[in-house]
Amino acid sequence: MKKKFILEQPPFANKFKLLVDESIDFGKVGFTTDLDKIEYNLELISKEFKESVDLHNLFTDKGITAIFPVGKYITILELKKDKTKGIMALCDFKRFENISETRNILEKEYSENIIKEWFKVYYILTSEFSEDEDLFELFVESM
Repeated sequence: MKKKFILEQPPFANKFKLLVDESIDFGKVGFTTDLDKIEYNLELISKEFKESVDLHNLFTDKGITAIFPVGKYITILELKKDKTKGIMALCDFKRFENISETRNILEKEYSENIIKEWFKVYYILTSEFSEDEDLFELFVESM
């Protein structure tokens, strides 16, 4: 049975809440493997922000890996083709100012192609992000 989430969103809340299973480093990094939360987050992002999102996609025959910005977060979405398994990781780009440390962290989980795409988004955000775009926060929802 599909889970339903009812969360207060703007204009009554300060920021849009992206659901994660776990948030670390005071909301700077979060992730979820819950497919309902991933779907909720994607619906919220696409519903509230109709503008074109520049997706840096790496497609495979097993599914999709997409790296894209959501506010201040660099989002990595991995989803199996049959949508039976997935993970959404969100990282505040400001948290990762040490490039070599960041590369070491990413190398533990991701391929070189994904790391390259992650850094493309990182450099876009470091040059173009303004505080006016800080519209999202991570929210740990437990059911």
